[in-house]
Amino acid sequence: MELIGQIVIGWLLADLWSGIFHAIGDSQTFGNSRLVKAIAGKNESHHDNPLGIVNQTVWARNMTSWVGTVIVGIIWVWF
Repeated sequence: MELIGQIVIGWLLADLWSGIFHAIGDSQTFGNSRLVKAIAGKNESHHDNPLGIVNQTVWARNMTSWVGTVIVGIIWVWF
């Protein structure tokens, strides 16, 4: 049961982290940073075409969040 709790907490923290990066990428304050542009640049399309996301598969929409979640979850469980 402890492992399941760690996985859930890891998942939630990864989701929070990706949300923070998303907000920073959308922010006018940090939007001019090269690092932020490199990370968040691919996500700009949802602002230009908000309904375009419904034409993508669940995997295509969430791949980066899921990969990040798995990495953070593995690190969380082992350390």
